Amino acid sequence: ETSGGRGHVLDPLYTVISFIMLRFHDLFSIVLDPAAGITWTLSIMFLVITIRALLFPLFVKQIKAQRRMQLIQPEMKELREKYKGDRERLNQEMSRLMKDNNANPIAGCLPLLVQIPVFISLFHVLRQVKPGGTPLYGWTQEQIDSAAEAKLLGAPISLPFTATAEQLSELDASQ
Repeated sequence: ETSGGRGHVLDPLYTVISFIMLRFHDLFSIVLDPAAGITWTLSIMFLVITIRALLFPLFVKQIKAQRRMQLIQPEMKELREKYKGDRERLNQEMSRLMKDNNANPIAGCLPLLVQIPVFISLFHVLRQVKPGGTPLYGWTQEQIDSAAEAKLLGAPISLPFTATAEQLSELDASQ
């Protein structure tokens, strides 16, 4: 959350996430009521689908890297037994084995490091959608209010599962 006039390092990502979601909302608003919960819900769903599609190549790389590491596990176990007392030699042999097999344990983690800020950004942007929320990241007050008041199957989409009775009554909802 931006406070005291200072920007947050993820503000550009928050703005991109908001932009994509709001464009989906504009698209669905052509055929659906812009204030309807289904319109906002579809916007969120298609945003997530878009993010997953964009990150899919990273997911594939992650799976391949994990698979390569799994394939050399038996050889790694043998090396651990063979060089049990010689840590330096074990590290050299393990490095050689991984290099020979194009395996890198860190390659399985790197895609996650890209995905984490993206989904944190999505969570942060959605947390800004609340009654009386401040328009940030390209949202107008009208869009914030519309999303905050939208309901899906009678439940306000802007409230968390742990909403208080007071929060529910503000949006004319009940437990």
